[in-house]
Amino acid sequence: MITLDSPWRRLGAFPIATWRDEFRRVGSPMLPDADACVEAAGPHGALALAQAFVEDKYATTGSKPQAKNPLNLRPGPGRMTPTVTVPGKGEFLVFDAYADCFREWRRRLFDEAETYKAPPGGRGPYALAGEGILDLIADAYCPKGPPGTPEFANDPEAYARSLVTMLDRLNAPLLDQVDDDQDAPAAGIVFGRVPRPSIVDKTIGDKILPNGDTNGYNLLGTRKGLLVGTCLHRMHGNLQGTFDHFSRVDIGALTDYGVGGVLDPERDGQIWQYNDPEGERTPWANGVGPGEGSSDDPAGIAFKRAFANEMNQGLIPHNRRLVSIETSGFLPDHDHTESEVTDAQVDSLAHLVAFWQDRIGVPWNVFPNHPTLGIKTLYFHDSFSTKNCPGQKLHARTDEIIEKARAIMRQHQGGHGVVAATITDPTKIEGIDAALLKRWFGKVKAEDGQTIQYDPADPVAKLWGTAGATSGEFPAITEVQVFTDSPQQTRRYTRFGDGLTVFQTTGAKPTLLQGNGAGFPTGMDAGLAERWFGKATAEDGQVVRFDQSDAVCALWLRNGSATGHYPSLVEVEVFEDSPSQTRRYYRFAGGLTIFQPTSEKPRLLHDGGEAFPAGMDAGLARRWFGEGPPENGHTLHFQQGDPASSLWLGAGIESGQFPAVAEVQVFKDSPQQTRRYTRFADGLTIFETTGESARILRG
Repeated sequence: MITLDSPWRRLGAFPIATWRDEFRRVGSPMLPDADACVEAAGPHGALALAQAFVEDKYATTGSKPQAKNPLNLRPGPGRMTPTVTVPGKGEFLVFDAYADCFREWRRRLFDEAETYKAPPGGRGPYALAGEGILDLIADAYCPKGPPGTPEFANDPEAYARSLVTMLDRLNAPLLDQVDDDQDAPAAGIVFGRVPRPSIVDKTIGDKILPNGDTNGYNLLGTRKGLLVGTCLHRMHGNLQGTFDHFSRVDIGALTDYGVGGVLDPERDGQIWQYNDPEGERTPWANGVGPGEGSSDDPAGIAFKRAFANEMNQGLIPHNRRLVSIETSGFLPDHDHTESEVTDAQVDSLAHLVAFWQDRIGVPWNVFPNHPTLGIKTLYFHDSFSTKNCPGQKLHARTDEIIEKARAIMRQHQGGHGVVAATITDPTKIEGIDAALLKRWFGKVKAEDGQTIQYDPADPVAKLWGTAGATSGEFPAITEVQVFTDSPQQTRRYTRFGDGLTVFQTTGAKPTLLQGNGAGFPTGMDAGLAERWFGKATAEDGQVVRFDQSDAVCALWLRNGSATGHYPSLVEVEVFEDSPSQTRRYYRFAGGLTIFQPTSEKPRLLHDGGEAFPAGMDAGLARRWFGEGPPENGHTLHFQQGDPASSLWLGAGIESGQFPAVAEVQVFKDSPQQTRRYTRFADGLTIFETTGESARILRG
């Protein structure tokens, strides 16, 4: 729990996924630069991200769009120009890149806090600021000035409370107080409890050339205590072939592990250890080989910068400080197509990565970032070399590996009161069974005549269930659109009530229809966007339909690209507050709401307020929540303080969806025991059982 008194200097860093999710959530132009921003903020990324939202909603307020200054930094010692003047607010710095803004912020608050704005012989305001978040704001960042000055209007406590709300919502890591030369674990986390996966010892023997030199590794002393992450590779072969290759004295290469896959039918997912990661040998694993160049990957560059002293000594820190893991399979060349990465490989990789990340001292809620060094802790060979390794197939499953590894770490490390792994199978959530899932999934006839209903073994149903276990939303299926591109090639789009869309082509696994935030995702085009977006006549008579150049439509598309949801427009509510000020609410199936006041960019309606998101009030909440069926003389409606209403509002603040109540299902298991499921238009399901508090049904 983050409070006003939480120590701001010990707030840690968010994973890169959190930054990307936040930027996608509001349609921020910072999304393409997310990695660089994470690197620039370093170990203080949680505070940096929260302030970027409170200050400028991740550069979406439109106050100074060309400045690339989401933290609203003003000129100060060490950085006085260039600037832009905002009428009524004064001068602000202009940066070439968003990351430069975070780098300057870090310099002022942390790296040069002792000297920044320090009087002669004294200390700077950030060095003198108190320990708590409120102290930072009141003492240094946004202090209230004396009467008659512009700063008199500052409200440090309101600013600090906004930060606390953001940090707490995103589960910001709070680092323990430790010695400067130690990694700082997140509060409440216990390391050393992630079990070691099953490993076959296939240690390669010593490789000594006739002149006495070692080949494939250097003898630099134990690596124990030096490791800071893991690095993934592709073998271009199988487990035994790679063992034989590494065993040859004339081969100048070695890695720590190999994980079996499609080329190892009897050993799929099996882990072989070729070298002891904490032994005396530093393998030639992750560096630049003959005929290769150095990668321009920002993560790899940041790693080498962090260990510049070792680089200057001729050491290769990315060999010495990273556990190297090969995966069985072919890379593409003139003789081979690229091998698939198997599910068993993903599971074993996740477990092995989780084991080493925990042993290194990386908290689950910081992974895959280092808690103190400002670098990543999961790399690939192409993070450092131009070699095509580990290839596209493994890269495509990176997010899956990260999420599985994080779940394992979270289960065993604990911390922040959370000790259970994330549940992706909805039937393992208390209160859900297969019969309910079948009822909620529903049934439709696809355009090709096939009847689609819930089947727990069906890949589409599995995706739907996994998404529901994460979000608490189990929407009903509405349609299956089928397009025959050729006699051999068909595209299927399975659509649900909240716009969730599962995409599948002939011979391929179904996937959520997501992209990278730029244009249409693969499998989608303007025609589908127009069809799914639909059209509606606003209360002021304006007809709204899909137009990619329109800001509302572009935000709808970006949100869909991030979440896999493309709901249809239902209505546009218009409120005229004055002759010059109008509020427009674009409401979509499932309750997704885009809010646009006069002269402002549209934004998803969430966050930014206290009891309600900015732009929403109790009246709108009651209107959108609607009414449930009467029961015992009581009609379900929105009521502040009511458990179901509070959960509905909290879910909306997270997602921007404020759906209408659709039904209340009641099951009387015994005279003393009742189960109640309050279901909303987006499939959000609130579960209550006799004697227990209401909760959203999610893992």
